[in-house]
Amino acid sequence: MPAAVAQEPVALRQHRYFESHDVDDTCLRISTILQPHRLRPTRHSTRVHSHMDFIRFGGAVIGALDFGDEMDVIVEEMEAYYLFVCCLRGHAELNTMGERTTIGQNRGAVCIPGAHFSGRFSPDCEQIFLRVDRATLAAHTGVELMHFDHAMALDRPELSPWVSQFRLLATEPAMLQLAQRDERIAIEFERMLISLLLAGHPHRPLQEPAAPSLAPRAVRRAEAFIDAHACEAIRLADIAAAAEVPARTLLDSFQRFRSCSPMQLVRERRLERARASLLSAGPETRVADIALDCGFPHLGRFAGLYQQRYGESPSETVRRGRRRS
Repeated sequence: MPAAVAQEPVALRQHRYFESHDVDDTCLRISTILQPHRLRPTRHSTRVHSHMDFIRFGGAVIGALDFGDEMDVIVEEMEAYYLFVCCLRGHAELNTMGERTTIGQNRGAVCIPGAHFSGRFSPDCEQIFLRVDRATLAAHTGVELMHFDHAMALDRPELSPWVSQFRLLATEPAMLQLAQRDERIAIEFERMLISLLLAGHPHRPLQEPAAPSLAPRAVRRAEAFIDAHACEAIRLADIAAAAEVPARTLLDSFQRFRSCSPMQLVRERRLERARASLLSAGPETRVADIALDCGFPHLGRFAGLYQQRYGESPSETVRRGRRRS
């Protein structure tokens, strides 16, 4: 980032989420804030010295992450959020949305929901990121899915107001505390960050989805496969194979005709089946068992997704189903 932004994020430092010396533990901890992914140390060692600081306000998260060693990161498909990332120090070579770019203090990168994200982070790299939920951006813009240019030139004058606002949140503890305490202020910070970003960085709404009846055969084959196997450990590659098209083609078709990605549909089907099971759960049935049966290996992540989708916790659904019975 520009020098004005690369100063120590003292506000974030007060919100240390974890420190770890184990790659697998690091991967698991990061997954609870971002999403499941793969970490591969380039030095073939499982010993690192990683840490992560983050704070959530409204539908946004600001965080700082240091892997503690040179690290390859692979995210097959971004979930329902936008990721804006650059470096407090060091650098990274990234592939986002099919484009390659180098990020550092003066250059960042963007990844949108449904897109691939991968890269190699230097041993001295500490990244700083902004995560914005897809629903949050849609609520402020009225656009269901926005496309951003993959590379962010952070020293461009047009982006200076956004950089300044981002820096303010990361470096002023009182500002972050206000956003945490008052939902109205959190919404205003969301609106300000999104508005300044749209004013300074190239973007465009993606094409509106066509009528469902016009969806190509590959999309319909993929949907049938997802309906039949949603609760199994399927990947994008499995769905593409069933649809008989390359994964990239399938992603593009889903965005155009369904305004979502195949893996987002998998998650939606899993949540629907979990809800049905929770509503009919017997007295001996555990929420953790239902989550696992429906394809959610991490109970905490399942609970968060479920709360976001249905506005109540899984245990509340179980109680409501038993009262109804």
